[in-house]
This record gives sequence, C-alpha cells and structure tokens, in this order.
Amino acid sequence: PLVQFPVSGLATASSVPNTRSRRGRDILSQRLPRPAGETISQLSVSAPIDFNPDDDSDASGPSASGNGPPQRSGSIDTEGSLNPTPRSGASPSTPPTGWEEVEQANAAHAQALMRIEELNRQYQAQKAAAQEAEAEVKKLRRALQERDSGSTHLTLQLEQATAEVYELERQREVQRRELETRDTHLKQLERQLERVRQEMEKGKSAAIELQAENSRLGEIARAVEGLHETQDKKLFCDKVAIELLMKNEEMLEIDNDIYMLEAVDHAEDEEAALRENVMRQLQEAQTYSRDMLEVLKGPSFLDTREERYYITLIHQVQDYGAKSTSALRRLDNPMRSGNRRSVWD
Repeated sequence: PLVQFPVSGLATASSVPNTRSRRGRDILSQRLPRPAGETISQLSVSAPIDFNPDDDSDASGPSASGNGPPQRSGSIDTEGSLNPTPRSGASPSTPPTGWEEVEQANAAHAQALMRIEELNRQYQAQKAAAQEAEAEVKKLRRALQERDSGSTHLTLQLEQATAEVYELERQREVQRRELETRDTHLKQLERQLERVRQEMEKGKSAAIELQAENSRLGEIARAVEGLHETQDKKLFCDKVAIELLMKNEEMLEIDNDIYMLEAVDHAEDEEAALRENVMRQLQEAQTYSRDMLEVLKGPSFLDTREERYYITLIHQVQDYGAKSTSALRRLDNPMRSGNRRSVWD
C-alpha cells in the first residue's frame, strides 16, 4: 500500500492551490522550475517504500519478495526538480531510503507552499495596488468630468455675458437715437416757442386795442342802459348827433393823413407807422358806425322811427360808415396826387 504523510506544520488543503484547476497548474508551472519532461504528478511518491534499508535486495529492482515495483532513487529539491540526493556519508550511488524521500518530499512541499503563500501575498499586493490605481483613475476621471462640466458652465456664462453685452450695446444705441430724436424735437419746440412769443407780443397790441374797444362798447352799453332807464330817446339821439359831428371832424383829419401818404414821400418806418395809425382809426370808425346802427335800429326805437330827426341821424351814421370804407380802399390803393379825390367829394 501507499505511504501516507501525516506531517504536521504543512499547509492545509484550503491554502494550497488546486493543482487540478488551470490557475493552480499555471502558478506551479511558472514558479516551480523543473526539468524538461517532468510534470506535477511525478512529484508524488507512487511506489511502495522499503523500510528495511539494510536489506540486500536491489534498490532499483524488485523488492525482496519480488512482488512490488522498483523503488525510486531520486529526491525532490527545493526548486521542485527531481535530482538524486546522496545520503550523508554514503556514496553517490547509494539510493536514499524511504524516510529520506518522504522528508525530502515534505520539505519540497513545505517550500512550495511557502512559495505559493509568497506569490499569493504578491498577488494580493498587486491586486491592492491595481485597485488603488483603478480608484485613482476613477478619481481622475471624476475630476476631469467636473473640469469639463465647469468648463461647459464657464462657456455658458461667457456666452450669456456676451449676449448681455450685445443687448446693452443695442439698448445704448436705441437710447442714443431716442436722445437725438428728443433733441430734434426740443429744438422744434424752441422754435415754436419763439414764434408763440412773437405772436404774444403781437397779441399784446391786439389786447390793448381790444380793451379800448371794450371800453367803447361799454360806454355804448352804459348809454343804452341809461336810455332804458330814462326813456329819453331824444336825448340819446342828440348825443349821437354830437358824436357824429366830432367823428366827421376826425374823418377830415384822417383824409388829410391819407393825402399826406399819397403826396409826400416819407421814411419807410414813418410811413408804416402813419399808415398803421390811419388804419386803426378807420377800423374804429367802421366799428362805431356798425354798432350804432344796431342800437338805433333795435327794438328800443321802434316807436320813433317815423320821426324825421331820427331818420336823418341814421343816414348820417350810414354816411360816416361809407366814408370810412372809402378811406380804407384809398389807403389800400393809393392814387397819384393829380388824381386825388377827397372822401368829401
């Protein structure tokens, strides 16, 4: 029967690589050099061991009984190869005993286990280093992704800032155009204001004339009111007749001024002032004639219209108005001195 090896201190089956697996065979084949042609299966002792080393039977031949197989004459060295190992004090040709082969096999086995454990530690260390390297790669990859994300964010911010700058430029251009438009409009308003100021200057003169006209109309209104109060139509007619005499005298002066404008050369500003004065007096005369006719032909004199004196007064007022109209036409179309004709002709 085969000899068992109950040697304490050897590695258990769990710590020994499985030589039946491909990985175990690879480890042993890479880390345990052996002569060419040897296999792992040849490391086991497959022949019965002779426990009688002093027996005279041939160690390389069959046993004394002649029944067992020949005994192996080699041993396993520390490197896992099969080399003959002579016993101490024996000649190299002396084959080792069975116990020596067992001890050599156990020593080789233990050394192989130590080698396997060393390789396992190296493998674990390399695996840990690889895991650390992988973790570092992942960390660098995350940092690169974060940097790419930050770069994308900065790019978006830059694009947004550029868009905001373009928008500000556009708004500034719009504001500049609005300011130019407002400046042009302001200049137009200034010119309009200047024209209004000039019109106001002219309006002051017109207001003065209107005030004078209102005063005169007020006097007429007061006269009419007094007429209603006193019912003395004859007295009112006498007053109008006296006013007509005075206004006819004024019309003579106006006629003389018109003659002076036609016959005598004046300075341009002096002629303009004289013409404006004559025009104003004639307009006042026409206004007086029109207003007085409205009063005299009003409802207050219906009962006196048949009186001769009253009818004559109306004719005088109408004649006064006609004279003022004729003078206005002469003022607008002056005649030569040779063809001059007075309003009294």
